[in-house]
Amino acid sequence: MSNDAMFSAEPPQRPGMSGTTKVLLGCGIGCGFLMLLACGGIFVAGYFATGMVKEAIVEDPARIRTLTNDIVTIDIPAGLEPRMGFDAKVPVSHAPFLTAAIYANEKQKSNLILMEFQSDMFGKEGREGFQKQIEDSMERQGQRQQQFQVKESKSHETTIHAEAAKFTIAKGVDQSDNNKELWQVMGEFKGTSGPAIFIFRAPLEDYTEEQIVEMLDSMK
Repeated sequence: MSNDAMFSAEPPQRPGMSGTTKVLLGCGIGCGFLMLLACGGIFVAGYFATGMVKEAIVEDPARIRTLTNDIVTIDIPAGLEPRMGFDAKVPVSHAPFLTAAIYANEKQKSNLILMEFQSDMFGKEGREGFQKQIEDSMERQGQRQQQFQVKESKSHETTIHAEAAKFTIAKGVDQSDNNKELWQVMGEFKGTSGPAIFIFRAPLEDYTEEQIVEMLDSMK
């Protein structure tokens, strides 16, 4: 897969990042995750570049579940286990900036990513402007997934935190892995405190469309 591919390209190595990189790659997640973080702007880039990511990484399963609930209530599919979280704070003030939870099944190379950015961190731009940044970033990432060939795609709408949320449920093949059939589900929604992102990727044979819809509809 090319270096721009969302889920398998290897992120650049930085001091203190080797353990993080190993877990992300083991879950089948690569630099696309960090690139999505970059839609938060210079602050996020600087946060990771200064090595402050060490303090933000969460590895305790119970805390990862707590971070998940801080973003949204969701029924996690069987087989996916909490593998990593991020609880990023603004330096000095320690105000929350980014919350993220990653669930994965390394054997099956299935993964679920939930991320929420605090909308009050963006001044005049506000939540709507930052939501547009997220949508644009996810669209660019979708265009870069040259090795994932979509065969069928549909939209699914639900309501999360009293606001409409729209997700794309796609079936396709991973051309870098012997055309292995995959599910890929992406969408944006209102989190507890700001705009949030949902990404799910798994082998087609491991989940039915009904299970995926049930997971999306469980988000409250």
